[in-house]
Amino acid sequence: MTMNSWLKNYEMRRVSGEEEMSQLLQIRSDLQGLSWDEIREIEVPELGEGMNIGKSFSMLKKSWRSYKLYRKDAMPAPDLAMRILKIQYSLGLPLSEFPELDQSWVEQELNRSSEDPLDLQLRKEEEQDAGLVENGEEGFDNDEGMSDEERRLEQELMAEERAEALADVGLFPDQDKEEEW
Repeated sequence: MTMNSWLKNYEMRRVSGEEEMSQLLQIRSDLQGLSWDEIREIEVPELGEGMNIGKSFSMLKKSWRSYKLYRKDAMPAPDLAMRILKIQYSLGLPLSEFPELDQSWVEQELNRSSEDPLDLQLRKEEEQDAGLVENGEEGFDNDEGMSDEERRLEQELMAEERAEALADVGLFPDQDKEEEW
């Protein structure tokens, strides 16, 4: 490589960051007028505590590199593809398409991940409850079809499990209150 070609190559790499920045500003107009240092420090709470745009782009770059290495070795990498999509989605960037992921599933997962964690937990519990009711299993409230002997055995088992759980934390239900004090 001659010195002239090296200088041209270096100059292209040096200014490519400015082109990437202008592309980012076209996508995210809310970043107009901010310096790159200010943009880098903007938090991205969707990706976790302490994550900002600078760290997110670094994580995105490393994820793409890993994905390309996996694909070069002809190995599927759906977990890396989903990670890349989550980062792109959180940053407000256009989403890439991956052959190993179904697009409708990806959209559903990305919309689900953008919700509040408490809402996700509530929905999960509701889905589990709905599944139990559909299957005719409503937990301990469903005594129908049980004989008296089965009910008695279930109550004994529940009492034993409760006593064991209390003993595990240092409480003994059979102990008199006076002995505790």
